[in-house]
Amino acid sequence: MACLVAHHSGAHAEAEERGLLDALELFPEERSLVADVLSYCDLTTAPDGSAISAPDRLFDVATRYGDDHPVGRAVRRSREELLTLVNRVAALEGDRATAEGRGRGRVRARRGGAAA
Repeated sequence: MACLVAHHSGAHAEAEERGLLDALELFPEERSLVADVLSYCDLTTAPDGSAISAPDRLFDVATRYGDDHPVGRAVRRSREELLTLVNRVAALEGDRATAEGRGRGRVRARRGGAAA
């Protein structure tokens, strides 16, 4: 579980910005559907727990942290990679609308159930 969380949602870019790549490498990166779905859930959930499109979530994080903060820089650097990941997971359910910011989608709707 720790390995999944350590590497979710562009953590590599943030670790690089903070000079913590050596520490991150202590946790082997799992490349799996479970890892992708964890990042998908993080990137489509607002701080208050409500549904949000991935572009809006990334904009929110970048705005909250600002240009000079490691998180803000990491989000801007990894934005396209993160959106590609969200699109890939959304496509599994035939739901590009959620990733592109046009709807909640089936993956999102099933979050309370077994999908997440």
